[in-house]
Amino acid sequence: MQVYECKKFTTDLKHLQKKCKNQNLREKIKSEIKDILKTQKVENIKPILYRYKDLIIFKTRIEGCYKGKRGGYRLIWAFSSMRDTVLLIRIYAKSEISNILNEQLWDDLIDCLD
Repeated sequence: MQVYECKKFTTDLKHLQKKCKNQNLREKIKSEIKDILKTQKVENIKPILYRYKDLIIFKTRIEGCYKGKRGGYRLIWAFSSMRDTVLLIRIYAKSEISNILNEQLWDDLIDCLD
């Protein structure tokens, strides 16, 4: 499985990594996604934000540096079963951003695919 990072994801990750100096968030995220894909059928992973042919975009909660829901992160990622590829689109702290607007998400995705 190939894992690619969008520029916005990399920027988000650098920002969050400053708060979590004792953890390697990049490896933690990749490990969590591999576990999810290994233990669940792709169509059973929730919530699905968008589906088009074999491309599915998900929003997943990732445990943060601090305990509790407010310390958690939200990861926006896509999976293409045909290409066996994961695309990391965005990651943000729930305490900093309640939700990303659909327009912003599409802009980030288009920037990533350019």
